[in-house]
Amino acid sequence: MGCSTDDLIELVVLPQLTHIIDDEDVEVRNEAIQLLVGVALDCQTQHAMDIMNIFEKLISRPMGSHVTPPTSPEVSDSRLSKQHLNQLDDAQLVDIKTAILGLLQIFKNKLFMLPSIHAIRAFELVSRHAKTHYKNDYHSDLASSIRYEIFHCLLQLRADMLHRLGFPDKDGVIRYSHYLLVKDSSGSPWLELALTSSSFNMFNMFAPLDVYKWQPILQA
Repeated sequence: MGCSTDDLIELVVLPQLTHIIDDEDVEVRNEAIQLLVGVALDCQTQHAMDIMNIFEKLISRPMGSHVTPPTSPEVSDSRLSKQHLNQLDDAQLVDIKTAILGLLQIFKNKLFMLPSIHAIRAFELVSRHAKTHYKNDYHSDLASSIRYEIFHCLLQLRADMLHRLGFPDKDGVIRYSHYLLVKDSSGSPWLELALTSSSFNMFNMFAPLDVYKWQPILQA
């Protein structure tokens, strides 16, 4: 009896790559993340969430962890020491950028399909990662390029008169999701993202199951 795609993910992909973050070779990590992105894009089951859990571990790594603390008198000042510690070894962190680009791709792709929670999870991880850049004062070229990609994606988001969340396709035409709605939260500076049913039963498709607070990227 042959294995389904879901079986292959469960029996081969996840067991082999769950701990990829522990591999010391950045090229191996990077290739593994690219593979996982491709699998997640085609996956509509819980395993897509499992894959994004792997991404979460990888992008949660401190982006200054590869830097040797300063020893010269020129950088003994606390301010200069902080700057020195944020001169990151970009080559060792390229897999983080690959994971973020993959999550953005997953977010854009999953906007237009069920279950909606996959798009929400991808956005949540990207948003949380962006916040760590400001919290930890990351200034490397790689960190800057990651922030650029995140904001370039998020600033393209649109909402129509029906509050449907939209994103431009490759031709610049805005496509609107049937599954993700943006709601004005009654005077609050936040927006709420209403999730539609993750069930494939068409009678339940538009029944709201949950509400996720969306930061004020889109002002109603």
